Amino acid sequence: MTAPASAPAPGTEEHASGKYKAQLVIAWTIVGIPLAYGVYNAIKAALQLFGG
Repeated sequence: MTAPASAPAPGTEEHASGKYKAQLVIAWTIVGIPLAYGVYNAIKAALQLFGG
């Protein structure tokens, strides 16, 4: 499916408004912090398992 002709192109200022950017930062923070914690613990456990 194609986007309507009135839709702004991705990467334009209209598309990435301040509210949209704030929501994006909040969403990635909510996802990123637990993800980083999980990756850290996985690496820590793998080092204990394989590192001795």
